[in-house]
Amino acid sequence: MKRLLPLVLFLGFAASALPALAEEVKVLLDLPAPNTSDLQWFPGGRYLLVSHWADDNSIHSVVVDVDQKRWKPVRWVQNRNDLGPPPWTCIRLYCNLVVSASGTGVKVEDLFTDPACKNWISDVRMANRFVPGDMLYDAAWPANIAVSPSGHYAMMRLQTVGEEGYEYEGFWIIRFDPGTLEEWEAWDKALAEQRRTPLVWELPEDRRVWTATWLYDPSGGPDRIAIVHGEKSKFEAWQDDPVHGEYIIEYEAGLRLLVLEVAP
Repeated sequence: MKRLLPLVLFLGFAASALPALAEEVKVLLDLPAPNTSDLQWFPGGRYLLVSHWADDNSIHSVVVDVDQKRWKPVRWVQNRNDLGPPPWTCIRLYCNLVVSASGTGVKVEDLFTDPACKNWISDVRMANRFVPGDMLYDAAWPANIAVSPSGHYAMMRLQTVGEEGYEYEGFWIIRFDPGTLEEWEAWDKALAEQRRTPLVWELPEDRRVWTATWLYDPSGGPDRIAIVHGEKSKFEAWQDDPVHGEYIIEYEAGLRLLVLEVAP
């Protein structure tokens, strides 16, 4: 966990054993990504910021050029004037660490007034682009579904109640048309249909999602989604903590970064 992220994040562009996808889903990236805990798109959708908070609370980040399949480590600077040109994004939605797609990052005083983020981070639609990870304490409703900015697709997870609480039964991208129904009714319909006719992509049953986010850009853009997923058998484990009781240990083994573009 304390190793530098750029040394271990991208071990090469290698194909995984994902099933064949529908014609409307294109794989843009599929590569190993250990030590990944946070994803952020840059406006425009060409660049992706991949970050990891280490045990010593330091942050390690890389900028991924999705179209060129290249990456560079982020170089942190002290002076705001040394931040590179746009596009810019921040690490997590309201974190005041701002990064340029050129590969430099800096701490700013206020995201809501800084020119790097003020025009787009305050848009409430930004907060709706995240897909919740497959963790025990997720909200039961409506966090099981995240709609793409265009409104044509959604990533969803079916949640059922088992003997020991909530159980999760996979992740899918489905066609989604909230324009024909009220939003809550559309969610009901999508969840009720589960894996049937609107399905365009699914994650294999032996994989689980750690984090994912749809691209959101106020000026528009393609329906792109970045997903970090891992082997279910190595994803998490319970251990006893004498102070806090049981807690979850998160495993890095088998984590991969998958970037998809969905289009009719």
